[in-house]
Amino acid sequence: MRVGGYNHGLRTYEDWDYMLRLAAQPLSWAHSGTVGVVHHPGGGLSGQASLKHARDELRVLRLNYEVARRHVGLPVFLAAVGRVVASRSKWAVLQWYWRKRAWIE
Repeated sequence: MRVGGYNHGLRTYEDWDYMLRLAAQPLSWAHSGTVGVVHHPGGGLSGQASLKHARDELRVLRLNYEVARRHVGLPVFLAAVGRVVASRSKWAVLQWYWRKRAWIE
């Protein structure tokens, strides 16, 4: 398959990276009827800091820049980058505030 498999060099979001590449292939996939994604409570991304999420999400977007530019265009790609930065920055500031507030009280 031209898409390749999971990028094991990614710390997180390797499934999202794969799905972006897969979605760019016309008529190359179909629903199998089986569960393909499982959430593992107590581990994985849930405990990761917001800025690490941002780093990893931006890395996946950067790796898929050409695919995104060809299929959705540069403005949509830049909007996705902006969403990651805005969302993760907000949560990083809130986490800092909550830690500082807990320390003061």
